[in-house]
Amino acid sequence: MERMEGEVRGDGWGLSARERQVLLLLADGSTSVQIGHALGIEGATVDKQINSAREKLGVANRIELASFALRKGVIDMDPVTRLIVWEVSWTETDEVEEIILRYQPQDLTRRYPEWRGRVDKTYSELLPEWREKFAYAIEALKSSRTQDKPVPFEGEVELPPPVHMARFDGTAEPLGNSRFLIRLTSPLPD
Repeated sequence: MERMEGEVRGDGWGLSARERQVLLLLADGSTSVQIGHALGIEGATVDKQINSAREKLGVANRIELASFALRKGVIDMDPVTRLIVWEVSWTETDEVEEIILRYQPQDLTRRYPEWRGRVDKTYSELLPEWREKFAYAIEALKSSRTQDKPVPFEGEVELPPPVHMARFDGTAEPLGNSRFLIRLTSPLPD
Protein backbone atom coordinates (compact mmCIF):
# COMPACT_ATOMS: atom_id res chain seq x y z
CA MET A 1 0.00 0.00 0.00
CA GLU A 2 1.44 3.39 -0.94
CA ARG A 3 1.77 5.92 1.82
CA MET A 4 1.55 9.66 1.45
CA GLU A 5 4.09 12.03 2.90
CA GLY A 6 3.09 13.29 6.33
CA GLU A 7 0.32 10.72 6.61
CA VAL A 8 -0.97 9.67 10.04
CA ARG A 9 -0.19 5.97 10.44
CA GLY A 10 -3.02 4.40 12.59
CA ASP A 11 -5.04 2.55 9.91
CA GLY A 12 -2.47 3.11 7.18
CA TRP A 13 -4.18 6.27 6.00
CA GLY A 14 -5.17 7.96 9.27
CA LEU A 15 -8.91 7.80 8.58
CA SER A 16 -11.56 7.19 11.22
CA ALA A 17 -14.12 4.42 10.83
CA ARG A 18 -16.81 7.04 10.08
CA GLU A 19 -14.65 8.68 7.40
CA ARG A 20 -14.25 5.28 5.72
CA GLN A 21 -18.02 4.70 5.86
CA VAL A 22 -18.64 8.10 4.29
CA LEU A 23 -16.01 7.39 1.62
CA LEU A 24 -17.66 4.10 0.69
CA LEU A 25 -21.01 5.77 0.07
CA LEU A 26 -19.36 8.73 -1.68
CA ALA A 27 -17.59 6.30 -4.02
CA ASP A 28 -20.97 4.65 -4.64
CA GLY A 29 -22.14 7.98 -6.12
CA SER A 30 -24.12 9.40 -3.21
CA THR A 31 -24.61 13.02 -2.17
CA SER A 32 -23.92 14.31 1.34
CA VAL A 33 -27.65 14.27 2.06
CA GLN A 34 -27.98 10.64 0.91
CA ILE A 35 -24.92 9.60 2.91
CA GLY A 36 -26.20 11.41 6.01
CA HIS A 37 -29.58 9.75 5.64
CA ALA A 38 -27.99 6.31 5.29
CA LEU A 39 -25.75 6.76 8.34
CA GLY A 40 -28.27 8.64 10.48
CA ILE A 41 -26.20 11.84 10.65
CA GLU A 42 -26.60 15.39 9.30
CA GLY A 43 -25.41 16.31 5.80
CA ALA A 44 -23.17 18.98 7.35
CA THR A 45 -21.49 16.27 9.45
CA VAL A 46 -20.92 14.26 6.28
CA ASP A 47 -19.29 17.30 4.66
CA LYS A 48 -16.97 17.63 7.69
CA GLN A 49 -16.03 13.96 7.38
CA ILE A 50 -15.37 14.38 3.66
CA ASN A 51 -13.23 17.47 4.21
CA SER A 52 -11.28 15.74 6.97
CA ALA A 53 -10.62 12.71 4.73
CA ARG A 54 -9.70 15.04 1.87
CA GLU A 55 -7.11 16.81 4.03
CA LYS A 56 -5.67 13.54 5.39
CA LEU A 57 -5.29 12.10 1.90
CA GLY A 58 -4.07 15.35 0.34
CA VAL A 59 -6.67 15.59 -2.43
CA ALA A 60 -8.42 18.68 -3.79
CA ASN A 61 -12.10 17.77 -4.07
CA ARG A 62 -14.78 15.09 -3.61
CA ILE A 63 -14.30 13.55 -7.03
CA GLU A 64 -10.56 13.23 -6.55
CA LEU A 65 -11.20 11.87 -3.05
CA ALA A 66 -13.47 9.07 -4.27
CA SER A 67 -11.14 8.24 -7.17
CA PHE A 68 -8.02 8.23 -4.98
CA ALA A 69 -9.71 6.13 -2.28
CA LEU A 70 -10.72 3.48 -4.81
CA ARG A 71 -7.47 3.42 -6.80
CA LYS A 72 -5.17 3.29 -3.78
CA GLY A 73 -7.22 0.81 -1.77
CA VAL A 74 -8.10 3.27 0.98
CA ILE A 75 -11.57 1.75 0.84
CA ASP A 76 -12.35 -1.78 -0.20
CA MET A 77 -14.92 -1.80 -2.98
CA ASP A 78 -14.77 -3.70 -6.24
CA PRO A 79 -17.03 -3.18 -9.28
CA VAL A 80 -19.36 -6.04 -8.25
CA THR A 81 -19.90 -5.02 -4.60
CA ARG A 82 -23.20 -3.29 -3.83
CA LEU A 83 -23.80 -1.35 -0.62
CA ILE A 84 -27.05 -1.42 1.35
CA VAL A 85 -27.77 0.16 4.72
CA TRP A 86 -30.36 -1.43 6.98
CA GLU A 87 -31.72 0.10 10.15
CA VAL A 88 -32.75 -2.65 12.51
CA SER A 89 -35.17 -2.52 15.40
CA TRP A 90 -34.62 -5.24 17.98
CA THR A 91 -37.00 -6.98 20.36
CA GLU A 92 -36.23 -7.26 24.07
CA THR A 93 -35.02 -10.81 23.42
CA ASP A 94 -32.44 -9.55 20.89
CA GLU A 95 -34.35 -10.73 17.83
CA VAL A 96 -34.84 -8.62 14.71
CA GLU A 97 -38.24 -6.97 14.92
CA GLU A 98 -38.08 -5.00 11.68
CA ILE A 99 -35.60 -3.82 9.06
CA ILE A 100 -35.88 -0.47 7.33
CA LEU A 101 -34.04 0.05 4.05
CA ARG A 102 -32.05 3.28 4.53
CA TYR A 103 -29.80 3.03 1.48
CA GLN A 104 -29.65 0.96 -1.68
CA PRO A 105 -27.04 0.96 -4.46
CA GLN A 106 -27.25 3.87 -6.85
CA ASP A 107 -26.80 1.62 -9.87
CA LEU A 108 -29.68 -0.59 -8.70
CA THR A 109 -32.15 2.29 -8.93
CA ARG A 110 -30.75 3.28 -12.32
CA ARG A 111 -31.10 -0.30 -13.58
CA TYR A 112 -34.52 -0.90 -11.98
CA PRO A 113 -36.32 2.48 -11.87
CA GLU A 114 -39.41 0.80 -10.41
CA TRP A 115 -37.40 0.25 -7.19
CA ARG A 116 -36.68 3.97 -6.62
CA GLY A 117 -39.26 4.45 -3.88
CA ARG A 118 -37.96 1.64 -1.66
CA VAL A 119 -35.69 3.65 0.65
CA ASP A 120 -37.23 4.28 4.11
CA LYS A 121 -39.66 1.41 3.68
CA THR A 122 -39.78 -1.51 6.07
CA TYR A 123 -39.04 -4.92 4.67
CA SER A 124 -42.49 -6.03 5.76
CA GLU A 125 -43.76 -3.44 3.22
CA LEU A 126 -41.28 -4.48 0.52
CA LEU A 127 -41.13 -8.26 0.62
CA PRO A 128 -43.63 -10.76 1.94
CA GLU A 129 -41.99 -13.31 4.22
CA TRP A 130 -38.83 -11.17 4.53
CA ARG A 131 -37.79 -12.89 7.78
CA GLU A 132 -37.56 -16.27 6.07
CA LYS A 133 -36.01 -14.87 2.89
CA PHE A 134 -33.25 -13.03 4.75
CA ALA A 135 -32.77 -15.47 7.66
CA TYR A 136 -29.09 -16.00 6.80
CA ALA A 137 -28.45 -12.24 6.62
CA ILE A 138 -30.35 -11.68 9.89
CA GLU A 139 -28.07 -14.21 11.62
CA ALA A 140 -25.06 -12.29 10.27
CA LEU A 141 -26.57 -9.04 11.64
CA LYS A 142 -26.89 -10.58 15.07
CA SER A 143 -23.33 -11.93 14.99
CA SER A 144 -21.84 -8.69 13.67
CA ARG A 145 -22.94 -6.80 16.77
CA THR A 146 -20.18 -8.53 18.74
CA GLN A 147 -17.51 -8.80 16.01
CA ASP A 148 -14.68 -6.46 15.07
CA LYS A 149 -14.89 -7.53 11.44
CA PRO A 150 -17.65 -8.00 8.86
CA VAL A 151 -19.65 -11.21 9.23
CA PRO A 152 -20.21 -13.15 5.98
CA PHE A 153 -23.52 -14.61 4.81
CA GLU A 154 -24.77 -16.30 1.66
CA GLY A 155 -28.05 -17.36 0.19
CA GLU A 156 -30.56 -17.06 -2.58
CA VAL A 157 -33.73 -15.02 -2.41
CA GLU A 158 -36.81 -14.60 -4.56
CA LEU A 159 -37.34 -10.90 -5.32
CA PRO A 160 -40.13 -8.98 -6.98
CA PRO A 161 -40.03 -8.48 -10.77
CA PRO A 162 -38.03 -7.81 -12.79
CA VAL A 163 -35.43 -9.84 -10.83
CA HIS A 164 -37.23 -12.96 -9.55
CA MET A 165 -34.34 -15.06 -8.10
CA ALA A 166 -31.01 -13.61 -6.96
CA ARG A 167 -27.88 -14.58 -5.05
CA PHE A 168 -27.57 -12.56 -1.88
CA ASP A 169 -23.97 -13.14 -0.69
CA GLY A 170 -22.00 -10.63 1.29
CA THR A 171 -21.14 -9.32 4.72
CA ALA A 172 -22.84 -7.39 7.52
CA GLU A 173 -21.11 -4.89 9.77
CA PRO A 174 -22.52 -2.44 12.32
CA LEU A 175 -22.43 1.29 11.58
CA GLY A 176 -23.78 2.37 14.96
CA ASN A 177 -27.27 3.67 15.76
CA SER A 178 -28.78 0.23 14.94
CA ARG A 179 -27.64 0.61 11.34
CA PHE A 180 -25.71 -1.99 9.43
CA LEU A 181 -23.71 -1.85 6.24
CA ILE A 182 -24.53 -4.79 4.00
CA ARG A 183 -21.94 -5.41 1.29
CA LEU A 184 -23.38 -7.63 -1.40
CA THR A 185 -20.61 -9.41 -3.25
CA SER A 186 -22.82 -11.29 -5.70
CA PRO A 187 -23.39 -9.55 -9.05
CA LEU A 188 -26.62 -7.79 -9.93
CA PRO A 189 -29.17 -10.20 -11.36
CA ASP A 190 -30.06 -9.97 -15.04
